[in-house]
Amino acid sequence: MFGVVILAGFFGWLLIGWFDVSYLVASVSAFVVLFIVAILFEAAEEEAKSETACGHCGEAIKVTAKVCRFCNRNV
Repeated sequence: MFGVVILAGFFGWLLIGWFDVSYLVASVSAFVVLFIVAILFEAAEEEAKSETACGHCGEAIKVTAKVCRFCNRNV
C-alpha cells in the first residue's frame, strides 16, 4: 500500500488517483494468488491419484509399487 502512495506521489496524482491504482494492484494480486492456489491444488490432486494405501500397514505408497517401503510386504 505504501508503495502505491509513493508511486502516486512520484507521478503527482491526486488522492483519487492513488486509490484507483491501489484498487487495481489489489485486484491483480488477488487474481495472481488465486491462480497460484489453483495450480498447487491441481498438483496435489495429481499426486494423490498416484498413491494408494498399503493393504497391510495402511501407509501411502505409489500405485506402481510392488513392495511396500514401510512394511516390506508384497502389494
